[in-house]
Amino acid sequence: MRQTHRPALQKRAQSYLDGRAQATAGQPNVERAWKAARQTTALATVVQTLQSMMGPRQRCMYCVDSHGSDVEHFWPKASYPGRAFLWPNMLLCCTECGRLKGDRFPLSSDGEPMLVDPSIEDPWEHLDFDPDTGNLTARYDADCGASSPKGESTVQILRLGGCRTWGVDSENRPQRAQFLPDLQPNSRAIGQKDGEKWAAADNLQPTIPKSDSLLDRREGMAEGYRRTYRRIVTCVQDFLVGGCVDPRQLAQELLEADDHGLLGWCLGPVGVRMAPFAELHRSTPQAWAVCVAEARAAVHA
Repeated sequence: MRQTHRPALQKRAQSYLDGRAQATAGQPNVERAWKAARQTTALATVVQTLQSMMGPRQRCMYCVDSHGSDVEHFWPKASYPGRAFLWPNMLLCCTECGRLKGDRFPLSSDGEPMLVDPSIEDPWEHLDFDPDTGNLTARYDADCGASSPKGESTVQILRLGGCRTWGVDSENRPQRAQFLPDLQPNSRAIGQKDGEKWAAADNLQPTIPKSDSLLDRREGMAEGYRRTYRRIVTCVQDFLVGGCVDPRQLAQELLEADDHGLLGWCLGPVGVRMAPFAELHRSTPQAWAVCVAEARAAVHA
């Protein structure tokens, strides 16, 4: 997952959204109004702006693997109709992630979203990456001795963590009853109360398909993350062997190799402890600093 910068929307499109928000204020159901709006030039501008936020490949903001083709309401419009026409509530989503998330939107005890919004926060504050499997996991916080609840629910709902987070039988077929094996009954990630074991879990669980096609697609996503990681590693290794490449050239090569937003992880507190990033940090601190600065600048480009 990649952090992205949200620019201001074009004035005409923003004025249209403001008008629709005012016209639908207080309405319990805005589905018809939204469907009508999707046919307008203003919403076409919204989609184009969201796609531009994800670069030339126009990837989904959740999985960063498939093509982003539609507007996703971070706060679901079915449950929060007042946010349906708010620009900050719109993300770019692929069909698969949109179907998995649907209207599932867990909140913490103080009403804060328990899903990562890549347009306002760094996903790697809540997520971790496994280079061996290509899967995303919840980031472990050593200070509190637990995984990030927001990371847990993000991985579970969007199925970013491979079979381990789904629960599978001997035939690799997802099992609904095993979908949340790691969440405890009172986990803040699902907002359960005492005595309501698994009662809220249905809000996190998409309908399990009868075939393994979803499993195959998520395995394909993991392979895409692995390929990206290998390209990034190769760039760093080549730099360390060559030694004469301009650090800015290395930074550019890393940005071009990063199809899945992994630089935030590779150049972060976890990646810096792993080869070859640890050697880059130790032996050429100037090059490391340039790469970190360029990666951060790319988020706001």
